[in-house]
Amino acid sequence: MKKTLFLLLFVASNLLFSQKNITESYSNYFENTREVAFLHLDKTTFLQGEEIWFKAYIQEQNSQKLHKTTSNLYVSVFEESGKLKEQQLIHIKDGIGNGSISIDSTYTEKNYYLKASTRWMKNFKEDNAYHQKVHIISSQQRATMVSEENSYEFELFPEGGNLIANTNNNIGILLKDSKGKGIKIKKGIIKDQNGNIIRYFNTNANGMNKVSLFIEKNMTYTFSTVLYNGLKIKATTGNPSSYGITINTIHTDKKIGINIITNDSSLKALIKKEFKVIIHNTRSYKTYNFTFKKNKKNYLLIFKRDDLNPGINIVTLFDEKSIPVSERIIFNNKDSLISDLRVKTENSSGDSLKIDLYNESNSKLFLSASFLPSGTEAYSPENTIISSFLLKPYVKGHVQNPGNYFKNLTDKKKLRDLDLLLLTQGWSKYNWTDIFNNSQKINYPFEHGIDVTMSFNKPIRNNQSILLYSAENNLITTFKPIENKWILKNTFIKKNSLLQFAVKHKENYLSEIIPTLSFSSGKLSDFINKESKVLTSSISEATVLDFEIIKDKFEVLNEVEVKAKIKKNEINKEYIEAGAYRNLNMKNVIVNSGETVMDFINWKTPPSRGISTIKLNGKNISREPWMLENMNLDQVKSIYYGSDMSNPGLSYAFFIFTYSPIELHSKKSTTAEVKTLMGFTIEKEYYNPRYPSYFNDTYKKYGAIFWEPNIEIGPKSSYVFKVPLNLQEKIIAYIEGVSESGELISKEYVLSEEKNK
Repeated sequence: MKKTLFLLLFVASNLLFSQKNITESYSNYFENTREVAFLHLDKTTFLQGEEIWFKAYIQEQNSQKLHKTTSNLYVSVFEESGKLKEQQLIHIKDGIGNGSISIDSTYTEKNYYLKASTRWMKNFKEDNAYHQKVHIISSQQRATMVSEENSYEFELFPEGGNLIANTNNNIGILLKDSKGKGIKIKKGIIKDQNGNIIRYFNTNANGMNKVSLFIEKNMTYTFSTVLYNGLKIKATTGNPSSYGITINTIHTDKKIGINIITNDSSLKALIKKEFKVIIHNTRSYKTYNFTFKKNKKNYLLIFKRDDLNPGINIVTLFDEKSIPVSERIIFNNKDSLISDLRVKTENSSGDSLKIDLYNESNSKLFLSASFLPSGTEAYSPENTIISSFLLKPYVKGHVQNPGNYFKNLTDKKKLRDLDLLLLTQGWSKYNWTDIFNNSQKINYPFEHGIDVTMSFNKPIRNNQSILLYSAENNLITTFKPIENKWILKNTFIKKNSLLQFAVKHKENYLSEIIPTLSFSSGKLSDFINKESKVLTSSISEATVLDFEIIKDKFEVLNEVEVKAKIKKNEINKEYIEAGAYRNLNMKNVIVNSGETVMDFINWKTPPSRGISTIKLNGKNISREPWMLENMNLDQVKSIYYGSDMSNPGLSYAFFIFTYSPIELHSKKSTTAEVKTLMGFTIEKEYYNPRYPSYFNDTYKKYGAIFWEPNIEIGPKSSYVFKVPLNLQEKIIAYIEGVSESGELISKEYVLSEEKNK
């Protein structure tokens, strides 16, 4: 019956994959780029009353750099049942954004799940969303490890996916407990089905290893060991296939070898048949063809590491009918993947530590840093930014502590452990059936802001217009609605912000209208999948007694000093006196009716120049031109413009200052106010909770010290700031980030007053 089923599946696969152009299908499937999300949380275990502070990083998978155009990130909190508790819309600028979630009295469960995703991600079968389990500890609560029954997974993975008879096979070993944690053993035994001992094996700290065995025809092999608790556990290979092909990999410092192996019985049927090897990574591919020849069972393809893409590469072998028959994921380590950071500390005033982060690279760095007591048990992220961007998009299984595999990749043992991980992952996340069928359909739009449609309770006369003003959104504009409706496109309106409307009649502003608002977006229908609930972060046993968190604004320790070449792109007295920028006082300018600020910018910018900087009332809106699209010049008080001092001769800068509401309403004036129920979450400024004690175990294990989300360091430059010590002898810093060129950083530093690094 099994043989019949195998033949039916083989015929079905043959019909499915034949007549398919591999490279064309591949290019079509990955034509639309993916987004990959990562949140750096200040902690993963929280005391009730604290906030979950996070920095969001979005990678554009094709370029492997920060995503320059995405803007809408939905951060959702799910209860253990899978019910959505709350959701925030975070504004992403140039691939990064900030946010926080208040752990108030409604957070009554011990565990919640965070998910960060975009609407665009829903178009693709492969999940690139961010997932993280977080723990909440309330007063009087006893937090303990969850006790589970002993259950273990002991799995064997033939390299390439196939176990072939009468030839050497590499077999990956994976042994883990019920929580997905790898089990290290010193000795295991491999026996054939006749009870003969073939060889011994062990596993590393992650419960993995690899052995090479000559597999005999019709012979099965048993891998067995005795665990620390006396339990005997074993796994057995299936019957090897008498027909087939497998892949073995060979790694050296400068080269990677792909060894394609078959056996005598298969070779007879394979002679003169052309096979294809594709090495790919969703962004690009390389193809290599070869033909099986008489008496040649091994084909070795050798590649220089410099000729392969940095990071993950997927090797897929196709037969003469374009059927994928074997696959192996490999990692090509390159210096260009990881950036470094030098950290120095200096005692500042006895109660704080001065920290100097020095960027040794030639690319600007964007970082976030969490500072916790050195004995903390509150920081157990499922992924670092490195594993999120370099590993997670390509493997389909759950990986225990994936960030550990990328610490110190200059260590050959670390690289071997990473290769063992990829061997035990089997085939990649990208299914060739989906690729050939081009199963991904674009049903969800790529979002850039949200559209706000405004309708009014009565018509607006021809000699009237509507003033829209919002201080919280840095927005001021005048418009004439068509049929009493108007759409503000691609905006970044804040949720729960106030919008003020007035009818402009001659020089007066009157609240003669009642606006109604509708939003194109602001919510994402989302869920937490079963795989995400496998996340295994845990907390040790502790008692939390009468530990009330008191919110208190942080004091003057957020002082920052940037040691770098200053880019003079700000308006200041020096510039004005030097005549670097022209100052246009709009009181002295005759403005045509309906002339907008964008009209002025386009008029004043020389044809040979670009526009590098646009600031509105001191805020850089260079990437948010929607704010100016309907702003008339009669709302502008003054404009400074001219050749950008940070890039002289190549681009122009504009600094626009509008009238304040008081100045606009100097005559008879009343407005109608509307509070927005949808929109982007208003970003909070970090505050340091006031803990009742810095000495007890609760604070030392679960408390926070400081959170610095907006660290930007130019090439060969420093970023200096102060961090409180909170009466701790040592503190630990967790730093995550990415460079402008796509290099990743994930660092952990133990810091103290006495020790400089």
